[in-house]
Amino acid sequence: QNSAPAHAANRSLRDRQAEACGSRLHALAGYCIHPRCDPGTCCQLAGSLRLAPPVAPSLLLFLHIEKTGGSTVMEWLARNVRPRDALARRLSMSVRYPDAECFMCDQFGLLDCGRSPACKAGSRNFFMCNGAQFSRPSWDQLQVAVEFHAYAKAFFQSTVVPRLGELRALYEGAGGTVVVMTLLREPVSHLISVYQMWPPVRPYESERNRLPTLDFAAWARGTAGVQVAALGAQNLLRMTPMVR
Repeated sequence: QNSAPAHAANRSLRDRQAEACGSRLHALAGYCIHPRCDPGTCCQLAGSLRLAPPVAPSLLLFLHIEKTGGSTVMEWLARNVRPRDALARRLSMSVRYPDAECFMCDQFGLLDCGRSPACKAGSRNFFMCNGAQFSRPSWDQLQVAVEFHAYAKAFFQSTVVPRLGELRALYEGAGGTVVVMTLLREPVSHLISVYQMWPPVRPYESERNRLPTLDFAAWARGTAGVQVAALGAQNLLRMTPMVR
């Protein structure tokens, strides 16, 4: 029998699958070969990736800083891929951060990816769902949003940012656009949220016994420019006082 937290996590996963796949959920159960594939990705690929013409290609690069509301933004973007009722569909697909590096390296040869560890099994796997090979999409036929969060922020800064000018020129040549966005949060509420999510604790203590080793005021005095540093792809947890 599942524990309550595990049951809740499974229910959340099913909800995300259902939202992304709609009535096709059951047909796509066990949908993805890629072990870290987002629940919605393969459902998007199984359907038509093209919007009704004429639609120019577009690329939204979303740098998701921790605890700024980025997960809500990604949920909203996913709803623009599979809109409900009479809402207009505005995106071909959204790519969550575990698949961001693989997707970008597969689509854009101008990026200096080398042998990307995110695609070590071959980027073809990104376009295989439930054992079936889908036609490989092309950037010039897509309206896509790509999330760079957690470890994917480093790839964004090291590999994507230096080529942003070339990416923009590529899209402009096809009559399309590239947009880069992020979210920043009011600093005090951001620090409170970070502290609640990742309080300074002694390592290896059980979950039940984990109590903060610093109160918020003392912890906050050791932080400075957390969101600005996160824009540079630094690990947020390394920028806040932690017990060593």
